[in-house]
Amino acid sequence: MKFLFNLSGVLVFHARALQEQAERQMVFGGIACFCAGFLAYGLVKNHVYAGLPEISAATSGWIYSLLHLNLLQTLFFLLFVFVPGLILLTNSIPGEGPGLVISGREYRHHISSLLPLWGLLFLITAPVQWIVPHFLLIGMVEISIGMLVRSILLAVYTVWAVKQLNSLTTVQALGVFILSWVTLPVLFILT
Repeated sequence: MKFLFNLSGVLVFHARALQEQAERQMVFGGIACFCAGFLAYGLVKNHVYAGLPEISAATSGWIYSLLHLNLLQTLFFLLFVFVPGLILLTNSIPGEGPGLVISGREYRHHISSLLPLWGLLFLITAPVQWIVPHFLLIGMVEISIGMLVRSILLAVYTVWAVKQLNSLTTVQALGVFILSWVTLPVLFILT
C-alpha cells in the first residue's frame, strides 16, 4: 500500500515520496510497474492505430502485438544502458558522487524509483492515446498527441527525479538527462 501512496506522491512532485520509493529498493516491483504501464500504452496504441495501412498489413493477433511492443528490448535498455548511464553522468559531476563508479545501492535506488514512475506515466497517457488518437505535424515530424504528451511528461518527471535522487541543481539534472540521450541509438539497435 505504501508503494502506491509513494507513487501518487511522486506524481505531485513530492520529493519525500520519491526518496521513500528509492529507499524501499523494490527493484522487481519497479520492473513490474513499468511493464504494466508499458504494455497498457502499447496495446492501446496498437488498437487505436490498427486501421493504418502499415499496421494492418502486419500480422495481427495478440501474440504478435506483445512481441511487436518491444517490451523486453526496452526493459533491457533501461536496466543495463540508460539508468547506468544516468548514474555515471551524475557521478561525473565534480563533488557529486564517487566518480565513474556505480554502487549496487545507488543502482537499486534509481531502478526502484524511476521505473515505477515511468510505468505510471505510460499508464496515465494510455487513455490520452485512446481518446485523442490524432496526429500533429510539427515541421517535418508527425507525432500522435498521446506520444507527445507522454514524451513531455517523461522528460519533466525524469529531470525532476534525477535532480531529487542525486541532489543536483535543475540545470545539472537537465544536462544529465540531455547527455543521456547518447544511449538512444542502443535502443534503436535493440528494437
